[in-house]
Amino acid sequence: MGYDIPDFVGYSSQIKIEELDSAFRYYLQELQKLKAKLVRTKEVPFFIGQSRVYDMLKETIEKVACVETTVLITGETGVGKTLIAERIHHLSDRKDRPFIHLNCAAIPELLLESELFGYQKGAFTGANANGKTGLVKLAEKGTLFLDEIGELSHSLQPKLLQLLQNKTYLPIGASQTVKADIRIIVATNCNLEDMVKEGKFRSDLYYRLHILPIRVPSLRERKEDIFCLLQYNLEKFNYLHNHKRVLSTKVVEVLQNYHWPGNVRELENMIEQLVIMAKENEVAIQDLPKRLLDSVCEEVSLSLNAGNSLHEVLESVEKRMITQAFHHHKTTRDAAKALGVTQSLFMRRLAKYAITKEEK
Repeated sequence: MGYDIPDFVGYSSQIKIEELDSAFRYYLQELQKLKAKLVRTKEVPFFIGQSRVYDMLKETIEKVACVETTVLITGETGVGKTLIAERIHHLSDRKDRPFIHLNCAAIPELLLESELFGYQKGAFTGANANGKTGLVKLAEKGTLFLDEIGELSHSLQPKLLQLLQNKTYLPIGASQTVKADIRIIVATNCNLEDMVKEGKFRSDLYYRLHILPIRVPSLRERKEDIFCLLQYNLEKFNYLHNHKRVLSTKVVEVLQNYHWPGNVRELENMIEQLVIMAKENEVAIQDLPKRLLDSVCEEVSLSLNAGNSLHEVLESVEKRMITQAFHHHKTTRDAAKALGVTQSLFMRRLAKYAITKEEK
């Protein structure tokens, strides 16, 4: 004998499906909002990593943010010096006040003083009739960030020294100094110590700036973070450009072995280029720029010439990729999926290289 299923059972199931669908859409929208927020957060791209040098840098930033002393940030082009200056400001007591950024290399020497200190009306021929408010004044109660400080002219260096020592400055055309309540952060990719020896930078200014130095490591010095940065930027630019790109295992291998002369900025730009220009959803070797492939081939050649066999070079690359994936993902299944291998193969490689969570 058969039994008929009451209509209300099907009706109830339909309601549950609709409820689940509604919930799914809600959480999807919330996830998209979160992604958009992350994309808009300028400090995020640099502050991703797990390397020891990265952790030490974060600790230093947190320490110097709590004081008012001038900070000198040094490092290669593209390492994120501006992001670090902003981070220090946002962690300080001045976070709700202005953060004023001036690139000393972007403004002609003759205009830099008026841009920095401002001028009073009638200070010189062609001046604005109402005078000009300088960036020091605009940064009042906040932070003044002077980028490319090594480009500052000799004539301006003593005036910056006065601002650092006395927190006073003299606008062009003024007869009395003005008091400034600001915190100063400077940055450069130059070797200021060498510039002092060459007579290009004042020694007293250098030592006044060098109280709290922060050296930002290059991407070559924190290779453990490359995998995390690749994944973050891939997700970010997929969202921005409405794509679903993934990096093939071979592409990840090449990118992790590249020396990244342009550091984090170059990596970010490279991933955006690949997301936009790749022919298929899976980014392949042929999608990579020729200069990058040539550079990696040259590095492998040098390694082989140094006495390492091809097998040793490949094993070194594999171990680094396995280690980074293992530390970046919560489960071995997720790590294996990110590398495009099976979980069992991933587990065998963990055992082969004796990789543990403590290994960095």
